[in-house]
Amino acid sequence: MIYVILLVIAALAMVVIQKSFAKAAASDDLSTLSKGQLKQNIAYARMVAKNNGDEAKRAEAAQTIERLQAELDRREAG
Repeated sequence: MIYVILLVIAALAMVVIQKSFAKAAASDDLSTLSKGQLKQNIAYARMVAKNNGDEAKRAEAAQTIERLQAELDRREAG
């Protein structure tokens, strides 16, 4: 029973991360994302880049990682 609950929570968390990632990938304005969301999106994009067989998707994920990391670095610096 506990495992089912944990599985449901993990699935819901993944949906939230995917929505946030889609928002970041589609938007030029990353100021609406928190530092935590930026970090989650970077981790998700790395997973996509690593596990996706489609070269175009990997390139898009790599580009998104660069944008997100630059925004995160900017916020942490100042």
